[in-house]
Amino acid sequence: MEMTRSLNILIIDDSSPIQRLLTRNASRYKHICDCAGTLKEASSLLLEKQFDLIFLDIFLPDGNGIDFIHVFREQQQEIPLIVIITGSEDLNNIEDAMKKGAWDYLSKPFDSERLSQIFHRAVAVSLTSSEDLNNIEDAMKKGAWDYLSKPFDSERLSQIFHRAVAVSLTSKKTELIPILPSTIIGESQAIRKAIQTLFKAAPRDVNVLITGKSGTGKELFAHELHKKSPRADHPFMVVDCAVLPESLIESILFGHVKGAFTGAASDKVGLLVQAEKGTLFLDEIGELPMEVQKKFLRVLQERTFSPLGGKKIVPVNFRLVCATNRNLAEMVDAGKFRLDLYHRINTFPIHLPDIKYRQKDAVLLTHFFINKLCKKHKCQVRKLSDEFVEAIEIYDWPGNVRELRNVIEQMILTTSESTLYPDHLPGEIRAEVLKKNLSHKKGKPSSYTTDKVTGQLSSLTDSDIDDEFFSIMGKGEAIPTIKEIRQRAVEQTERNYLKAVLAHTNGNTSKAIAITGVAKSQFYRLIKKYDLKI
Repeated sequence: MEMTRSLNILIIDDSSPIQRLLTRNASRYKHICDCAGTLKEASSLLLEKQFDLIFLDIFLPDGNGIDFIHVFREQQQEIPLIVIITGSEDLNNIEDAMKKGAWDYLSKPFDSERLSQIFHRAVAVSLTSSEDLNNIEDAMKKGAWDYLSKPFDSERLSQIFHRAVAVSLTSKKTELIPILPSTIIGESQAIRKAIQTLFKAAPRDVNVLITGKSGTGKELFAHELHKKSPRADHPFMVVDCAVLPESLIESILFGHVKGAFTGAASDKVGLLVQAEKGTLFLDEIGELPMEVQKKFLRVLQERTFSPLGGKKIVPVNFRLVCATNRNLAEMVDAGKFRLDLYHRINTFPIHLPDIKYRQKDAVLLTHFFINKLCKKHKCQVRKLSDEFVEAIEIYDWPGNVRELRNVIEQMILTTSESTLYPDHLPGEIRAEVLKKNLSHKKGKPSSYTTDKVTGQLSSLTDSDIDDEFFSIMGKGEAIPTIKEIRQRAVEQTERNYLKAVLAHTNGNTSKAIAITGVAKSQFYRLIKKYDLKI
């Protein structure tokens, strides 16, 4: 049985190409489309006409589409199905939209099969009774993955089977979103494994040890673990062992009684008590002094302690989560960490990989941070050039997610251009990307071309940069910072590189663009930036 019906569709997007693309796809199924470029235009159309399906972009000239979902639903006599349009699979925006009444979402660039599924499902919903529709909506909110209307449609069944197989075979499918914590972004196998371990550990009242380099998100994982545990309604206490003064660690953890030491003018409750029925998160536990390790081990064994200078035995009830960027097993071998404490805290280990081992996640995180930070700073959401995305993937991000976020925020605040290119990145990052590109770039030119250009580049760079920096210092001016030196070095290197390429190609821009591997628009931007003659 084939279900057919023409849908009235409203497309709310300020991009004319997207309006045309969606209209063209909808017309194949005989659906009728109206378009609006702003929320105001859309509101006027919704008051004039009943729509079955609405495609709604998130970022519009006069506001955020998600904030208007409830308005659009209220403006229609029959509640329309709302599909949000997002530039990337931004989990926060998608989850927020679903909570506010969106029916589905569509990621750019559009996939024709995905669009076809949306149209078919929308037709099926339009042929379903209002009572059934309410039941479907309620089921979706409570975690249902999809629905099937009677009498069954063979094509609809086929779609469900295909989607179910796809979900079982890949972690990239959008239907997996409900299992992901809203604050954790990533689809790599490594981060998925960490998330699966988090979900296994959360309901169990056991100690968890989160390992990973600085900036990988250990505290974020610890907080998610707490929020999904039976202790979620109780305190989440954070202790950064790396910054606690050694003389005060015991007092901060265990508390003290009046007169316990010089300056103890009154009783003080420690963090062990403040974490009662909740979670105690010890960040950088590897920095805990050996004497404190011994006392803390006793607390874990006996679930009681005495405040510093006191004799009263105090019972404790908290869940322990620890994190470290150090190798505790090696510290145990070196006699710098207690073996018995290590075994106590390592009941449920979770390892967070460096971002350099999950490059695709770096791009997802970039989209996430751009959307989030542009909203925070009330500025236009930036687009990403292909070259910028490639640079994000190439760079190792030694500071991990923290470094990536800081770099994105810096670019948002310091550039007003609508599209980000590699030259918007800090100098030291561009230098590293350029270095890797010269040796590892995909589809790189012949070895003769590479050797010749890099040889010219080397001869130009060595003396020019040295002379410039030494002349600055010789004039009695302030010696530049290392960051300034790097910035100038990168700019000088880029300029000399372009000069070498142009010299090698005798000014042939087509050949020069092919060798550099950048987009035509970016090539001319760099030529203009460095005032080079073609």
